[in-house]
Amino acid sequence: MTMTARSPKVKNHFLTVKPNYSRVLNFSIFYKLYYEKVYCKCLSMVKNEAVAEDLTQDVFLKIYTSRSEFRGNAQFSTWIYAVANNCCIDYIRKQQKGRTVTLEEWRRTDPRTEENIEEQTPDIKKRLKQILSILPEAERNILTMKYLDGKSIREIALVLKKTDSAVKMQIKRAKAKARSLCTSPVID
Repeated sequence: MTMTARSPKVKNHFLTVKPNYSRVLNFSIFYKLYYEKVYCKCLSMVKNEAVAEDLTQDVFLKIYTSRSEFRGNAQFSTWIYAVANNCCIDYIRKQQKGRTVTLEEWRRTDPRTEENIEEQTPDIKKRLKQILSILPEAERNILTMKYLDGKSIREIALVLKKTDSAVKMQIKRAKAKARSLCTSPVID
């Protein structure tokens, strides 16, 4: 039998195995199965390879030490995604605490400024990423989970610890704000 990330034997054995060499072996298999997904999630949120690597290690450490908290009411991969998401959000919040942005920094990163409009290509994905970058963190996060990570409403609700209807409303509002940014005029 081939071991995959969806293989219940791997994740269940990892969660229930007694302390010994087989736990380390099972964690190694588990790590190999989920490493790339966790790293990509971290990289997509922090935009820095070294930081993403560190956060990935933190995520796996947290998963290993808190695996008894997995209740099984969601898929194991959804729980891992939630841990990764929360680790990245915590890191971003710590980095932004007390940080101020100069007008020059804002002009360089705001896709609505004239300089950036001239540099834009017709590539829709690039434009969407720019719009996402100026949305508030919560709205950017929920749209990323839904449309870039392909998470279902239910999975997002589990990650954010909200009801399905609250998630739907949050997505609706975030899409409306993103849409308004798409049509907003250029700032002089």
